[in-house]
Amino acid sequence: MKHRLWKIALLVAVLLGMPIALFVFHFRPLIPSRVWSAFYIEESALQQPAEVYTMLFRPARVFIHLPEGRTQRYQWLALDLEKQLVAVPNWPHLKPYLHFNDDMALGITLDFPKIEDDWKINWKDDQVSFSNGNLSVHLVHK
Repeated sequence: MKHRLWKIALLVAVLLGMPIALFVFHFRPLIPSRVWSAFYIEESALQQPAEVYTMLFRPARVFIHLPEGRTQRYQWLALDLEKQLVAVPNWPHLKPYLHFNDDMALGITLDFPKIEDDWKINWKDDQVSFSNGNLSVHLVHK
């Protein structure tokens, strides 16, 4: 009897777990980063902290969230550390949890000709800095 209950429990776990795992794999949650920190400076103001998120199971994808304000266009910034890309993404979705679709493109890269601002991007081993005339963002390894 106990053996049969274990088989049923295992079957239910697999049947429920697989769809949930596939859902989470496709709609990757963004989790607060323990490895990276970021700050920004806007129009020669004081240095302000920014929120940094990494994509679950993809630690090379980093998202920086700047608070609402004059930087509305650049409220979210995405980085692919493996490819050394900085982009303006489609904003991550908030429902049912903060996530970014794994199969979506990262966004429009800051060095793309259609971006109106002229961005300077500086990659180093443990930090990334990028700035235009009004906004300067720095991502630093803790």
